[in-house]
Amino acid sequence: MNVMVYTSPIKDNSGNTVAVMEMLTDITQVRKLQEELARVGKLVASAAHGAKNVIDGLRGGVYVLNIGLRDGDQESIDTGWDMVKRNVDRVSAMVMDMLYCAKERTPRRLAVSVPEIAREVIELYSKRAKDRNVTLSGEIDDVETITADPKDIHSMLANLVTNAIDACGEVEDTEREFNVTLRVFQDDDKIIIEVEDNGIGIGDEAKKKLFNVFYSTKGAFGTGFGLLVSHKVATEHGGEISVSSERNKGAKFIVKLPSSNTLDPEAGE
Repeated sequence: MNVMVYTSPIKDNSGNTVAVMEMLTDITQVRKLQEELARVGKLVASAAHGAKNVIDGLRGGVYVLNIGLRDGDQESIDTGWDMVKRNVDRVSAMVMDMLYCAKERTPRRLAVSVPEIAREVIELYSKRAKDRNVTLSGEIDDVETITADPKDIHSMLANLVTNAIDACGEVEDTEREFNVTLRVFQDDDKIIIEVEDNGIGIGDEAKKKLFNVFYSTKGAFGTGFGLLVSHKVATEHGGEISVSSERNKGAKFIVKLPSSNTLDPEAGE
């Protein structure tokens, strides 16, 4: 509950304060509306910023593609087409993340194998990692199932892994060997997911804002949707997400989710 507090002194005949009257007004709904309006404003600003960067990339790809078509240069055609496809993928992912962040929802409740999804994510992004000279590996234990929406869990892992790969790509030291490791293991009734990299790392000030709405560490190339989606997925499934990191020494994102045995099997149905 959010309240507005008003106070007023109560004085005796001599003008001395003998008591204080306190009045409370419930402004929970007003504060909730303010937060929703702020969320919409940040959503629009972030979407416009992200769209501008994607459009610039598309323009660059179309320009290179047109040059290749004009000159009959297959290499330029391939390069331009790759740029176009890459930016189409970016805008597609951005729109899906926007839709996910923009609404309150109750996730589906299905029996989900986190190790299976983790292996799929590693296979899916191995080429992306290799292209950036990053070794993507997994340390995946067999754990209990969780009750969750499989698409949401896949999205969360994909966001964390791609962020880690990109963080390695931001380091200027070309001599360093870069690694991203996805771990899945069980600690009592919690399923633990860790994504660790030895990339650029995150400073103390950035860590305080990391899971705020649309805060990004990627400068012009980030919208902040990825970590917001990851945070939203973790909390909507009864879990939590945290990060430990030092600047220029890498980062480790830690997700803790309850196993199916700790939840009401009818929850969310």
